[in-house]
Amino acid sequence: MKLITTEFFFSTSRPASIPSVLASRIAVEAMEQDIDLSALTKDARQILIVRYMTLVGLSIWAYDFLLTFGDEVAYMWSSKSRASNTLRILFAYSRYGMLVGTVLFLSAIVMPVEGIDENWLIRLNSRHRCIGSVVAIVLIDAPVFMFGDGLIVFILASAWQWRKDITRMLLAGTLISAGGSIVFTCLYVRRMLSGHLIQFQSIGSIRACVVSTIPSEYLRTFIFYAAMDLYMQVLFVLNALSRPRGASERLMDILVKDGLVVLLISSAMRISNLVVISNAPTPIGLVYPEVMIMIVSTATSRLYLRFCSTKLKLQYRQSDLELHLLQ
Repeated sequence: MKLITTEFFFSTSRPASIPSVLASRIAVEAMEQDIDLSALTKDARQILIVRYMTLVGLSIWAYDFLLTFGDEVAYMWSSKSRASNTLRILFAYSRYGMLVGTVLFLSAIVMPVEGIDENWLIRLNSRHRCIGSVVAIVLIDAPVFMFGDGLIVFILASAWQWRKDITRMLLAGTLISAGGSIVFTCLYVRRMLSGHLIQFQSIGSIRACVVSTIPSEYLRTFIFYAAMDLYMQVLFVLNALSRPRGASERLMDILVKDGLVVLLISSAMRISNLVVISNAPTPIGLVYPEVMIMIVSTATSRLYLRFCSTKLKLQYRQSDLELHLLQ
């Protein structure tokens, strides 16, 4: 490196010879190639991190699915289940819609098999396919984000017989938040459909859909989600304050019984989404909410199945008590 610097220095004081000019050009080209390779290596590393993060979220979903599949069949799909068709559709969308979105997300990052025809690679991996995959993922994820924990809150509100005015406030807040989220989601999809933010890149053996920048609408959508969670927490506290409780029963006991822990977990994830989207590199900022929504979807499904199990046990106890009184 010193020799190259010396040649540049002396070239300003005397006519440059042909070998020195060629050497300087070769050195500059080598430096440019090193910069390009380092940039490509950085992009490839970020893409692999995104892929592994998505696989982690998918592993959490699969593990919980294996643990709760028996309860799901018993409380949702069996002939003895009292769940309505609407509730079954919402549950299935919340639980399995995320699986479809995650598979689409993974398919957008393709590791090509050796020997595959290059024409097929061009057909399978293109900018139009990237745009379609991203838009499909957003349209699948948005309803789960908007109504996943809201469904649980309404179930809890009906089970514990909330005050009617607080229930109306909860419904109004949910509709306002969902409306704002739908608006920003549509704006985000519109930006993606323009095609200026998405491109298909081939980095060595990695072929991936790359989003150049995160639109502001994407961040504002999560601000709406976080605001809705905080609003629900306030309503939880107001409802708990208005309910009679025993001398030994604390306010926090009622809030835990009502399911406040679920909202606290959801809020923490929403806030972490905002922090990561604002500060992390673009690929990680896009995939981090995908992992978080897998966790939210898993927690929502598990909580609902546990609620069904508890409700069924209470019904059995009540039936046994009535039978005992009759006897």
